[in-house]
Amino acid sequence: MTVEIRKAAHRNWLKQVLERGDDSELEAWLSPAHVLHQSLVPHLEPGPRALQQLVRRLRVVFHPWLVHVAEQVCEGDCVMTRFTAHGRHIGAIGPMQPTGAWTPVSAMLMTRFSGALAYESWLEANALEVLFAMGALRPRAGALSSP
Repeated sequence: MTVEIRKAAHRNWLKQVLERGDDSELEAWLSPAHVLHQSLVPHLEPGPRALQQLVRRLRVVFHPWLVHVAEQVCEGDCVMTRFTAHGRHIGAIGPMQPTGAWTPVSAMLMTRFSGALAYESWLEANALEVLFAMGALRPRAGALSSP
């Protein structure tokens, strides 16, 4: 698999799963031994189903999604995609009730491939950005200002 094909697969996967809500091809893309490392949603099943479970949980709270890929880097067997996804806030997060507002989520997804299959992925998203955008958090007066 060439660098450009890997990058395109990564980009297309993000759009297919988040924007179109279609995770039907995930099992064909993920190795049965796939491991997902992420800190966004607790208590996911181990193995390749973790990614499906993560996306399905996110869709309950934010839907639909619009994805903008900002940058991609491919080195060896790894692809890193930096992207921003905007989702409409339609479901409760703890005590935070749906606002209907479009909420930005800046994130990075890095995946290690062997051939055409993904064996390991790391997803990190800016959860604080989401909470500030939804109004769930507000900075204390002067807390984020420079001296």
